[in-house]
Amino acid sequence: MKRLGLGIGTALLVGGALAPYGCGSGKAVAESSDGGDSDVLPLHDTGLNGGDTGVLGPVGDDGWQPFLGYPGCSFSVPATKAALPAPPTWEDCPTAFVGQPGVQCREVSLYPDGSRIGGMRAWVHDGKTTLLSTIVTGVPSLLPWVVWDVDGPLITGIRENDDTCALNDALGAVNDGRWILSVRDSRSGTFSDFSTGIVAGNIDDLAPHVAMQFTEKEAPALAVSGALGIIEQTGGPLRLLDWNDPTKRTVLPSDAFAQNFAFTFGSALFWGASGSDYNTQKIYTAEAGAKDFILGGNSPPAAADLATDGTDFAWTEGSGGWTSEGLPTTVNVMTAPFTTDHTKLKPRRLRSEQTYGFGTTPFVVGCGYAMRGITVAMRIVRLSDGVSWLLNKTANWTWETGVAINCAEAFIDVIELPAGRRGKTDGGGLVRIRLDSLGPGIAPD
Repeated sequence: MKRLGLGIGTALLVGGALAPYGCGSGKAVAESSDGGDSDVLPLHDTGLNGGDTGVLGPVGDDGWQPFLGYPGCSFSVPATKAALPAPPTWEDCPTAFVGQPGVQCREVSLYPDGSRIGGMRAWVHDGKTTLLSTIVTGVPSLLPWVVWDVDGPLITGIRENDDTCALNDALGAVNDGRWILSVRDSRSGTFSDFSTGIVAGNIDDLAPHVAMQFTEKEAPALAVSGALGIIEQTGGPLRLLDWNDPTKRTVLPSDAFAQNFAFTFGSALFWGASGSDYNTQKIYTAEAGAKDFILGGNSPPAAADLATDGTDFAWTEGSGGWTSEGLPTTVNVMTAPFTTDHTKLKPRRLRSEQTYGFGTTPFVVGCGYAMRGITVAMRIVRLSDGVSWLLNKTANWTWETGVAINCAEAFIDVIELPAGRRGKTDGGGLVRIRLDSLGPGIAPD
């Protein structure tokens, strides 16, 4: 299957064009209802509550049925929850791979057929950690995406049936009871290098709620929100698409060179805005519009990698000017209590951080902790006092992506080299680390 990593925020953070930081007028602008440069396909409410069953084909022997709502792509969805795979089990990580004695680590076990489930994206809520994941099957043309609760059941899913189309995730792809994936199709006669559409749904339903095809190559990164609908980011101004009628769009104007790493909490939208020599964090609410949220103390501004769990923020902030490599001279890890009013933000420094990677890797925040990958390690920081822990790269494992963190555990996707320890699909995967096993930690500097 042809994959596309939607790390567009990373790529767009480096640019040669000069632009003043700011957010234009801050007023959201409604686009015309003709859909602009996208074709909105019929809405589909085909889940447990019934609905337009005309977009679903006959149920196959495996209990999945074709989803016909995205022309030119062969997708299937489970006809019932019983058709979904069993929840994955967990096993102890190899001690040598973890590389740190005493750290309690478990990795997802392979399914009996040798396939494995990954971590990808997470939504932590109500004591649960809900993940949007791929199941790597070893069959290139058969790749299911599933939503599941850690230590609970698989909830819903969608599957690629051949290599004419591919589904990809992005930051914020599961949130507020909803999921979203971008589509790359072959309408032009060749497999697209850009995202050409979306499918999205409610977690409690077994089929997508909406499908949309773009008429232009956009390569968007996507997020989903219960309050704001679909957030589409192509590097330029962000667009909010109504969940029940994506032809209704709101544009958030900005004169920044690039917009990236958009995510939501409640009714607030946060994102990064950057140019060739600045990086700021923005906020949008329906009541106040789009505004600067964090500028930092540097001049020009250097604030990046923002995340929140609705209780605390964590971000990186540069100071001391900018180097010739386009990085702040020094970088610190910052925190503040959650607010949507930038005038009430109370930043507090926790510790220093390496400059390389500034603005490319947002934190994951949860239950008084923040986690973020740095060059050769995963750093976990306690927000109350700045004490931190490093999970360092070993000869076999790279701690690749922080997926989620709760009061007891950190969930991380790892890359294993060489691959294949447990079979042909095994190149790493999802692990969980007990926070109380990490030891005394590193004192803040």
